[in-house]
Amino acid sequence: GSSARRAVALDPFDPLAHYALSCGTRIFGDVETGIAALEDAIELSPNFSSALADLSYIQAYLGNTGDAKANINQALALNPRNPSPARMYTTQIIIGIIDGDLEHAASWADKGCKLETKTIILIVSALTAYHLAGLTDRAKEAARIARTMLPGGSLAKLRQANFKMEDTFLRAVIDAHHAYNLQ
Repeated sequence: GSSARRAVALDPFDPLAHYALSCGTRIFGDVETGIAALEDAIELSPNFSSALADLSYIQAYLGNTGDAKANINQALALNPRNPSPARMYTTQIIIGIIDGDLEHAASWADKGCKLETKTIILIVSALTAYHLAGLTDRAKEAARIARTMLPGGSLAKLRQANFKMEDTFLRAVIDAHHAYNLQ
């Protein structure tokens, strides 16, 4: 955080410095500063797809799916092979779950589960999408992967996240965990 703040102070017109500030502040739970820094990075560089993708992820996680959709679509249009596909797919899954578009959520879950490198939030989101969509076999496989990734359980880890999950999404995640005997 302090190095990123110094970078912004030294060059307030460097979008990468603002992006670094966002990453650093979000790690320590300061979501408001993180969002503002991402918005500054995008204002300085409107084609900064990674900043757009990160902003859309946060917006989706917090339940602002309208802005999240606009930003994720812009990020995908600018860079379909974003360096963080797991985050982009997770964003799409969360948007689908919150908006009740389970076909959208499950479709992106399918793409995410095919990635070589998966994150726990991707797998948990996929599990939740599959559970809500009634895709039991896929949900069982996602639950198996979640158990492998975090043998002690992922629900407690998600609840310790640095910012609050939107209520609809959180309730759906909890329900999916319980349905597949995950902690």
